[in-house]
Amino acid sequence: MRNTLNKNIIAVIPARGGSKSIKNKNIIDLGGKPLIYYTIDQALKSKEFIKVIVSTDSLTIAKVAKKCGAEVPFLRPKNISHDCPTEKVLIHASKYLEKYTSFDGVACLQPTSPFRKINSLKKCAKIFRSKKYDSVITFKKVEAERPEWMFKKKKNLMTPYINKKKINGKIIFNKNIARQLYEKLYKPNGSIYITKKDTLYKYESIYGFNVCGYINDEYESHDIDTKLDLDFSKFLLKTSKKS
Repeated sequence: MRNTLNKNIIAVIPARGGSKSIKNKNIIDLGGKPLIYYTIDQALKSKEFIKVIVSTDSLTIAKVAKKCGAEVPFLRPKNISHDCPTEKVLIHASKYLEKYTSFDGVACLQPTSPFRKINSLKKCAKIFRSKKYDSVITFKKVEAERPEWMFKKKKNLMTPYINKKKINGKIIFNKNIARQLYEKLYKPNGSIYITKKDTLYKYESIYGFNVCGYINDEYESHDIDTKLDLDFSKFLLKTSKKS
């Protein structure tokens, strides 16, 4: 059994009620279970956290979260229940919990990432406990949406954002760079963030200065934001059960 003294991280699952893209997104049905169930279940089964709590302003979400096994020790205040930085939600939850328990790290687990692996939670927690980094965050490799292919729009005029050169004083898209020569890029996939509590408080940042990146594949990185994302999630869930 894991030594409980090593459990120096709390898990906060932010789940406000006012979802815009999909109504009641955080508790919408996915494979016969509310979406938030998957994140709560993964966090609990990982056995890496002192507390697994849901921060919500919704009584309905709170009720569902409790049934799924999470703690809901408070309802989130209105001033941080709209579109506000995630850091404010994490700081509020952390300051509430530090009155009752001692911890060094704060994990943010988005309920819209139902395919994160328990093993990823374990590995990220282990890296965080090495005390080498301000944060440990999951990333995915950027393949399709390369910044080198992007343009800016001003009225009807499109100009290249990065991959450009000047000819006769005018900017032209530079097609001469082979795709294979592009530098490898990664972006946070929103699945796992584990940050030092002190860094979160001092800088109001879930990143800090020393960020360790743990790379996930496309399956684990899948995030639900739109109806199309949800439909694809249902397909992925059915496919994974058959394999």
